[in-house]
Amino acid sequence: MGSLDITESRIETALQRLAIAAEATLNRPDQGTLDIGGEPGFNEELVSLRATNQKLSQELAELRIAYKALKQSTEIVSLRVDNTINNLCLLLES
Repeated sequence: MGSLDITESRIETALQRLAIAAEATLNRPDQGTLDIGGEPGFNEELVSLRATNQKLSQELAELRIAYKALKQSTEIVSLRVDNTINNLCLLLES
């Protein structure tokens, strides 16, 4: 259960960061009206946002891999529980 909690926590953190990034994007002026050279610190912010985007993309890829592994584990456990229940039912019926 520990790895599931860790993965869930990482997903929640990634979603929170994504929401913050989306909100920041909504609060920025339209692309067509933005004077790229005129805003101080724009290039630094752009580099920072690109780095954040790259980091979030990598984290999302890792979370997808972890989710796939957890899904497979869950399916295996579910099958084992179902088999155990069926075996107990057969045992109780005999």
